[in-house]
Amino acid sequence: LHKTLRVSETKAGVEEDNKVSGDNAFKRGDFSSAVNFYTKALQSNQVHHPKAKLHSNRSACYAKLGKWVPALEDGQKALQESPRWHKAWMRVACAMEGLGNVLDAYCVYSKALGSCAEGKAELQRSMAALLPLIPVRDTHVSLDCRGSRCLERFQMDANFPRDRTRVFCISDVHIDQHGNIAWFKKLSDENFTNDVVIIAGDVGDTMNALRICLKEFKKRFRRVFFTPGNHDLWIRRDTSDGKMYPDSIAKMGAMHNVCQELGVDMGPAEVAQGIFVVPLFSWYNHTFDERDPTPGGLRYDSFCQWPPSLGGHLEVWKYFLLMNRERVGRDYKGGYKGPGTPYVFSMSHFLPRAELPYPMGVQEMAKAVGCKELDVQIQRIKSDVHVFGHTHMDMDTTMPGTDTRYVQSALDGGGGLYKLYEGHHLTGTRVDTNGFPI
Repeated sequence: LHKTLRVSETKAGVEEDNKVSGDNAFKRGDFSSAVNFYTKALQSNQVHHPKAKLHSNRSACYAKLGKWVPALEDGQKALQESPRWHKAWMRVACAMEGLGNVLDAYCVYSKALGSCAEGKAELQRSMAALLPLIPVRDTHVSLDCRGSRCLERFQMDANFPRDRTRVFCISDVHIDQHGNIAWFKKLSDENFTNDVVIIAGDVGDTMNALRICLKEFKKRFRRVFFTPGNHDLWIRRDTSDGKMYPDSIAKMGAMHNVCQELGVDMGPAEVAQGIFVVPLFSWYNHTFDERDPTPGGLRYDSFCQWPPSLGGHLEVWKYFLLMNRERVGRDYKGGYKGPGTPYVFSMSHFLPRAELPYPMGVQEMAKAVGCKELDVQIQRIKSDVHVFGHTHMDMDTTMPGTDTRYVQSALDGGGGLYKLYEGHHLTGTRVDTNGFPI
């Protein structure tokens, strides 16, 4: 018995020595040795120190070494061992950030806020630090970052024949309202298989509705492009979204993952030879109201929740423009060397020009419909056609001083699919659910 106790104590001592040795190696910057010591401690027959702590420490070492995949694996193991420990969540988020999945990292921090009783201030600081990195380092958003999923999607159809491609647009599908889901029962399963559809926001109030809507489009179209509207970013507390997402940036991050899963695009792409689609994030700026450019007294879209570090709901439009920075810095037409005239189709949910019509009888509506600064980005990429939504007022028009056409075709406003391109040429034709002109 005494021998058994001594052997057990010896094992515990060795394991503790390995853990302490790992801690000391980490403190002096010898991260490879620290990994080895923590591994030995984990391999012990009797682990006396919490496994979550050992996996967390080893994850931190891998992060210091820039080995993000094993850092993520250890972070996930720490989280399995201790799902309410905020440090475990932070290890997972750190590894995701290192892999370039900055939006995913933000979502991990947001989930941790709802799971952990301690460390909330540290989690919130980490979330705030990630916000300015999303536009330039996230693989969903940035074309230029390492491992960009956005760039991979950009190039995949660059050689698709343009004479086999048609481009359609629609907005404000609101699949969860007014029986609009029935429209899909009429939409042809066969007539759009080579085609592209641009969906300019407001497909549903919940993530479940968004998934259903985008899935229905992807069944029928070769490429589907989506940019979120205000309803898409709502977080209603009486729905599952209220339990899942602490703010609308976290919900937008989840949208990117849903779109990746479905094969839907939220980033720019060359969808056929010289045919470019460029989704733009947008939010309204109260100065859009030229008669009274003050904030006003009403709070539209109170279901949207924004991180405090954005500076309040009146500053959200600035962050959304920042999200577009890399995609509007590209010379799409100048970089095209193939046959035919290149065309750029841009898209946003909100109006980019104050001259575009909107409902005039609604109190302070002008403060919640558009952002004039958005048009600067549209002109920078030399957009031929800009598709928008929100007001449910269909139009196809041009404005003085620009060659860009501004188009809205809202399903929930009585519209539907609108054809923008076919047979090497820009068009402007309302079509039925089989793609035939009305």
